Amino acid sequence: MRIEAGHTLGAEEVRRRLDDLIKGLAGRQWPAGVEVHDIETRWVDENLDFKFLASRGYFDAAVSGHLAVSGTSLVLDVEIPRVVVMFLGEDRIREGLEGELRRLLQE
Repeated sequence: MRIEAGHTLGAEEVRRRLDDLIKGLAGRQWPAGVEVHDIETRWVDENLDFKFLASRGYFDAAVSGHLAVSGTSLVLDVEIPRVVVMFLGEDRIREGLEGELRRLLQE
């Protein structure tokens, strides 16, 4: 799934906000008792590769993706397991991610 968003914050500020967002994933309350853990990130210049596990009970789903940050835009490419997409629906996932990016990029 690919999501693109424009911003006026500058690449450095977006990068800082992304770091804070990702660090906070494990401590958030997620719907249906989902827990996020085993978060891994790697910045190379203005590109962030990430992966984590989203778990509920005995079920783990590996989520991975790439964020490309520029001075005026952000592009998110994320791979969400098919079973998760089937359970939650692609539209619901997309809306959630777009909302999270809007909050992240607010001035």
